[in-house]
Order: sequence, then C-alpha cells, then structure tokens
Amino acid sequence: MNKQRNLQQKILKICLFNKRSPVFATLLFLFSYQILVSQSTFLAASAFYDDSFRNWEVIALDSLDNEHIEVLELKWPLKNDWTEWKWDTAEQLTYLEQTYRNNDSRWTYRFYDSPITMQAKWRNDPRIWTITHGELKVNWKTAYNLPDHWIYEDKAFGYFEVITTYENDVRDWEIIDESSLPDEVKRSMIFISLYVASPRQ
Repeated sequence: MNKQRNLQQKILKICLFNKRSPVFATLLFLFSYQILVSQSTFLAASAFYDDSFRNWEVIALDSLDNEHIEVLELKWPLKNDWTEWKWDTAEQLTYLEQTYRNNDSRWTYRFYDSPITMQAKWRNDPRIWTITHGELKVNWKTAYNLPDHWIYEDKAFGYFEVITTYENDVRDWEIIDESSLPDEVKRSMIFISLYVASPRQ
C-alpha cells in the first residue's frame, strides 16, 4: 500500500510538470487514479467479544480475492476512552479520532497526508453523515432511520450497505460492497456504522 501511494505521488508530479504532452499526462493521471479507488471488497464485521464493542474484526477480500482480517479497536482500551480508535490492516496502522473532545458528531481518520473527515449533519443526531476525502464527498445515512442498517448508492461509485446479520444484534454485521470508493472511505463508513449502533461497553 505504501509503495502504491509513493507511486501515485510520483505520477501526479509528472502530470503537473509535463507541459509538452498533455495526452501523456492525462493517461498517467487516469492510471494513478486507479491507485486511489477501491483495492478491497469488504464482507463482514464482528465484535471480537460477545459482551464488548471495543474490538472488531472486519473481513475483506484484497484485489486478488484473497480473504484477510482487519482489526478495528480502541486505541486506549484500559482507559475506557471511546474517542480514539486504530485500524490495523496488517499493511498499515491508521487512526480515527474525535476532531473535538466531547463531540462525537465529527471524526478525523488520519492516514498519510490526506485525512478524511466524518461529520454528522446535525449534532446529537447520528443518522446522516458527510464523509469528505479531498474533493470527494459521500453521504452516509441510515436506512429507515435504523442505526443497524446503513446504505450508500451513487451512479459513479456504486453501492455500499452495512446491516446487522440479525435484527437488533449489533455484534455481527454483513457488508454488501459493490462500490469503487477508496478503501479508507469505506472503512470510515464501516466505522461510523459500528460506532453509532454499539453500546459503550
């Protein structure tokens, strides 16, 4: 993943400074954009313990359809601090945290030099969120105002759904991933779903 990001940055620099061949620069840019879009297909998420929602396993397929497990967990579990989380993909460790203390209606997902922001449309109403990644803005919202069912649909980026496997049981989730959104954006969507629906225990 780091190699891909470095390659992308090099290609974008070439695009910006290549004034002699705009066609070549355009082709390079389109190729580099593929690095940004989805590399994984997410399948499911489950609480690691039946009586706690501090640790999650997220099952995904990589670009070669190899299944792997990613881990989402509190950064400081012994402090009972729900304001900071870490996401471990085995290839990279990234962090999600409340942008402002004591305000869980705005989060920042920190990775590389392109943080993602997750902002609830209304404070104290977690049903609709705007997830922003550079110029990309995604509306992530509950289906039928239920915190255990979330849906995104867009002509350009496809379909993404997160729903509990069993009604009113937030320990296990199914993910229908038919989207080309960047992985980090989809992880943000998954995080918001799990965080909003889960009791703080």
